[in-house]
Amino acid sequence: MSLNFDEELKKIEKNLGTPPRSFSFMQKSTYLKLRNPGWKWEESDLALIIPKWPEILKNGKLSWGHVIMANSLMFETSIYDHPGLLLIDTDPCETSPAELESTSMQMYQLKISEHQAQTSDKMIIQELLQDEHNFPIGFEVPKEFNPYDDRFISTVYFQRKHLPENRLITSLLPVIYCEETKITFIVPSKYWSPEFIEWWKEE
Repeated sequence: MSLNFDEELKKIEKNLGTPPRSFSFMQKSTYLKLRNPGWKWEESDLALIIPKWPEILKNGKLSWGHVIMANSLMFETSIYDHPGLLLIDTDPCETSPAELESTSMQMYQLKISEHQAQTSDKMIIQELLQDEHNFPIGFEVPKEFNPYDDRFISTVYFQRKHLPENRLITSLLPVIYCEETKITFIVPSKYWSPEFIEWWKEE
């Protein structure tokens, strides 16, 4: 199934609305309300991310992100939510989802490699991804992986209820982020088009 991803992002924006967005009390207190982690997340960098959800949902910018790495349990059926790392492109018209996927896979290979990276840019990414206690926000991607200077890496807190089938199936995701802080969230699937949901579940 082939999709025009520029058009898909426009459909999502139409469904979600343009900033400043407004939502009913019922929406904000049920489907759109984030579930907090069950562990002591307040002592981690997630404390900088999770409280910003209402503000970014209201005023954030839309784009595409690709999973670099995520807890493997997010790809399975469960009741628990987990954080992960996404590669975000701030100018989706310049970069195809296939390019984002390729770059994300290159980065992940650096994480799992037993050998030290051979270039300074690769070493920067390798050190970032191998530090499992790090929750980067708006990390500027080195030039080797960022030809247009429009990419960053950010931690996201995946919410199962905002994903089709309550789990990760495909690693390309519509995201909403703050242009200043680069704090990023996944656009809830309620606002995805039926065509994109079908594509996402089949990939």
